[in-house]
Amino acid sequence: MAPSSRKMFRQNYFGKPYDLRSSSSKSSPNATSSITSATSNNDTFRLELQATCKIAIKVNVLAIDTARLREELITAKHEREQVFMQRDNITSAHQRLKQGVKVALQCPTCEGVIEQPFTLECRHTFCYDCLINFFHQCIRVRLSFRPEAILPENFRNHVLPFTLAEVEILCDGEAPILPGRYYHCPTCRAYIHDPPTEIPLLCDMAASITKGLGPDIKRATRGVPMDPAARWAVFFK
Repeated sequence: MAPSSRKMFRQNYFGKPYDLRSSSSKSSPNATSSITSATSNNDTFRLELQATCKIAIKVNVLAIDTARLREELITAKHEREQVFMQRDNITSAHQRLKQGVKVALQCPTCEGVIEQPFTLECRHTFCYDCLINFFHQCIRVRLSFRPEAILPENFRNHVLPFTLAEVEILCDGEAPILPGRYYHCPTCRAYIHDPPTEIPLLCDMAASITKGLGPDIKRATRGVPMDPAARWAVFFK
């Protein structure tokens, strides 16, 4: 009767003597390889963990920088809005200033910027040429109420500026055609007895403001004599 397979396995396995040296020598290469592999795996894992920590630190730093940049961007946008608002306010104030200057420096007669301003007794200010022309017009208006029969030929339809001699004949002669020298303000109609007064500070202010505003205000190009007061002698004694 053939022995069973289990019995044969027991005989073959337990029947051989166990050699410790032989067994250890045979298993040593595998054990050493396993230990080396485990050590290598541990080193690799340690390196990967260190690299991951470095990456995590960099990501954290980038997140902090990103948050700071967002805050700076929000602050910059707010500051830009404030700057734009201030710019709009300055522009609006500049426009109001220009309009105010135009009104303040506007001649009531020509409605332009006052050129060589002179002030009357009633405190109204006009351009030099506007006052000169207005005073000539005052004499013409007074002449228009006189009959042409009593007017000399040279005073009929008189359109040229009056000279000092002509004004003296009309107003100061023995039998004056226009007794007395009477003028009034173009604005308030108050009678003017004294020559207009030039205020140097007002002249300098008007010149400075007009120059500062540049092309926004166009100055008139009128001819003003070197001694404007000398021309007032035609109208005032």
